[in-house]
Amino acid sequence: QSNANRLTELVNDILEISRIETGRIKLQLESLDVIQLINEVAVSFEGQMVKKTMDLSLNLPDHLPDVRADKARLIQILVNLLGNAWQYTPEGGKIRVRADTVDDKFVQVEVEDTGIGIHKKDIPTIFEQFRQIDGSLTRQAGGTGLGIPISKSLVELHGGRMWVNSTLGEGSTFS
Repeated sequence: QSNANRLTELVNDILEISRIETGRIKLQLESLDVIQLINEVAVSFEGQMVKKTMDLSLNLPDHLPDVRADKARLIQILVNLLGNAWQYTPEGGKIRVRADTVDDKFVQVEVEDTGIGIHKKDIPTIFEQFRQIDGSLTRQAGGTGLGIPISKSLVELHGGRMWVNSTLGEGSTFS
């Protein structure tokens, strides 16, 4: 069953990359409350956080301007970033989600963890398709190596950009 689930996940991710690369993804833009979406996604992770005795904190302002975005795709990005933070953070770790406005034009969302971190030399490769960082912890976690590239492509389709700051052994912040 787990092998079938991994294969299904891989096929779905490959189809998603194909749709992005061929321009077949049509965003359904609408005015969205980012704070509400972050809260919804965070609630969906409560069970996983409890399972690894992790602390998930949301550092969000009282109000942010609405953004024009595709709700399903924005949720997909948030789920991917929180899922990776959970996956690569050891038991008892912390995950923090922040959001704020930048230059009164953009909303910046950050997902910070106290996980295994990423070696400086590996940072450029994590945005490449099918690239997982070598190491026993990353291999144990599984995955297709497509989640971050898909998220980055979706952010760019919305007119944004994605980057990461990370220190090996201390954690990562995806923005």
